[in-house]
Amino acid sequence: MLRSGKLKERQERAWDNASLGDLIAQIASESGLTPAIDPDLAEHRYEWIGQQDETNIHFLRRLADRHNALFAIKQRRLLFARRGSGLSISGAALGSVILTPAIIKTGTLKVDINDRTKYRKVVSYYQDADKAQRIEIEADADADGDSVYRIPDAFSSPAEADKAARAKAKELARGEGAVSVTVLGDAAIEAGLPLLFADVRPGLDGVPYIIKTARSKYTKTSGFEVDVSGRLYDGKSATEDESGGRGEGSGTAEASDAAGKVAPNSTPGTPATPSAFLTPRFGRIDEN
Repeated sequence: MLRSGKLKERQERAWDNASLGDLIAQIASESGLTPAIDPDLAEHRYEWIGQQDETNIHFLRRLADRHNALFAIKQRRLLFARRGSGLSISGAALGSVILTPAIIKTGTLKVDINDRTKYRKVVSYYQDADKAQRIEIEADADADGDSVYRIPDAFSSPAEADKAARAKAKELARGEGAVSVTVLGDAAIEAGLPLLFADVRPGLDGVPYIIKTARSKYTKTSGFEVDVSGRLYDGKSATEDESGGRGEGSGTAEASDAAGKVAPNSTPGTPATPSAFLTPRFGRIDEN
């Protein structure tokens, strides 16, 4: 039986030596849901993590942000998947939302190629139990930057804080190019899916984005519409592990093909478009 109220109750609790899979499974069970989590994410283990006077929904969002993941509740399942990998939790390709001029509402496309603040370094924190204080961990980002990006959440160990700081610095160095557009008549668009443009304009066609938000609406003049916002893909393809290296098959033609190619005429620093992104999406995310 679905106990959706549990997701909105504030909780004050903590876990020691628990995996992300353990946390998701417990929260899913409390709400009468079946957990479905990316196996690689499930293996991540926390020495300590706390849920501090926040609802399960808020806690899950915080975990998703920390792991660059996406969570959703579909058909009595609590889904937790790597954001923008182009793969479902089962490992099947989701396919991309590919937008052409025919389904883009005239005058709604906005693209910010390099709309970002340059950060000189990233600072994360971990909680030192012996000293009862937060300790800073720094990672270099953009040498031309003059700002500091601070990750607000405290991590449970120096290693985890260092990993988070380095990952964020790498992401910021690539740029946060943003895009927004209104799409006509496509009810299948959802946050977290890969997004590509085709035959729209040179320099934009083929550039990989990830959908951040997808808000549906109905108008009398245009019918069903979806307001979509996206960010530039962070360059971590389905063949890349969290340390930035390649997974199985590294150095082979298959791994190179999976990594994809940089879109023609795109700005310097644009990540390669993974080959998995080139497959159009069919069906619903629930079915994957």
